[in-house]
Amino acid sequence: MANVSHRLGEKQPASEIKSAVAGHAEFAQSVDRLLAHLQANEIDVDSATVTLGPTLEFDTETEQFKNNVAANHLVRREDRKPFIVPTVA
Repeated sequence: MANVSHRLGEKQPASEIKSAVAGHAEFAQSVDRLLAHLQANEIDVDSATVTLGPTLEFDTETEQFKNNVAANHLVRREDRKPFIVPTVA
């Protein structure tokens, strides 16, 4: 589940990423530390370097993401025969 947002995301410049997380203080601090680390290692964060994915909300009752069809397609992959895991309703 942790990679779903990343897999749906697109590479964005630092300014776009900072704008996207501005309303979330703890996440914004984390992004600032990430960008500082990348810059310290001579990575150009002003180009589209870091992947920014959508904010996802997961419904534990239905085991689906709310309001994101693309994310729901990544919840479970198709099983390969003969390793089929039955769906329990």
